[in-house]
Amino acid sequence: MEVAGAERLAAAEGLSLVPGDNTTGFKCVSHLSSSSKPYKAQIRQGGKDHRLGTFATAAEAALAYARHLGPAG
Repeated sequence: MEVAGAERLAAAEGLSLVPGDNTTGFKCVSHLSSSSKPYKAQIRQGGKDHRLGTFATAAEAALAYARHLGPAG
């Protein structure tokens, strides 16, 4: 999924993709070097890491993060 597609889905759900100052361009999204789904979304809550999943694109991982945060995020 391209960024524009993820942005459209997020907007339709009342969400926003969260930009980040990293190589993926999205907060809480990182690149895994050798994986069939090379991007992961992960957050830290209550002192623990929570994986939101692995994804084919950074935009898909960013959408998962936005969905986790919800509209108030």
